[in-house]
Amino acid sequence: MKKFLFTILTVSICQLFAQTGCLNPISKTDYSTAYNKIKKHDFDEAKKADIEVLLSSKCLTTNQISKLLKVLSFEVDKLYLAKKAYGNVTDPENFKSINSIFDFDDSKNELKKFIEEKQNLTIPH
Repeated sequence: MKKFLFTILTVSICQLFAQTGCLNPISKTDYSTAYNKIKKHDFDEAKKADIEVLLSSKCLTTNQISKLLKVLSFEVDKLYLAKKAYGNVTDPENFKSINSIFDFDDSKNELKKFIEEKQNLTIPH
């Protein structure tokens, strides 16, 4: 019986991870601290570097990612980091809303295609 319960728990955790890709969500306090630090940088390269570090170490919501990307000036950087963030988003079902931060249709279409490709990889056939 213990082995059965352990198996069910393990499968449930794996399903949660497969759906969200996230096992290490950021706290509201840590996010606020990181966001304020990033926003204070004068140059986009420093902002981009700090956002990249944050995305590689913590899971964020779609809204948190959107807010971070809005501090960047260059669309190419926003697109690069949006793609990088997709694997660590806590609510992948909402990730398409990130498109609202982009000015150009090419960027919106590229991100849409990227998301669709990633979703196709995680959907069992």
